[in-house]
Amino acid sequence: MDDRVLTYSMPRSFGGFHIPISIQGCYMRDYMARSSRIYPLPIVEFCIPKTYAALESRIKTSDFKSISIVVTSSFIFSELDLKNYHSLRSNANLIRIECILEQKILTLSEIILEQDDIRYMRGLQYQF
Repeated sequence: MDDRVLTYSMPRSFGGFHIPISIQGCYMRDYMARSSRIYPLPIVEFCIPKTYAALESRIKTSDFKSISIVVTSSFIFSELDLKNYHSLRSNANLIRIECILEQKILTLSEIILEQDDIRYMRGLQYQF
């Protein structure tokens, strides 16, 4: 298998937002239809904070050269700590994240850097 497209949703809030899974699914289904691709049912993550076990499991069992994961927002990964997820860490440059609300396509590595920048900026507000 060369490329694979997955959809991924999360039932817990992210980035201060709580978007119900059914609404995330509508966004993803519309996005996939507009890009003329088949909409696979999303991987739904556990409710436990800072857990990405369902995504890690799917990546670990995939045979791919590259993978695209369609998400509602990159903020889904705001709590991701790659040191706990070997399959995600080792494939971070091969995993493309298509962020619908931001209208961006980034690698997982780029999203982690972006989230680090956001955390740094939020920390600055308390220094002044």
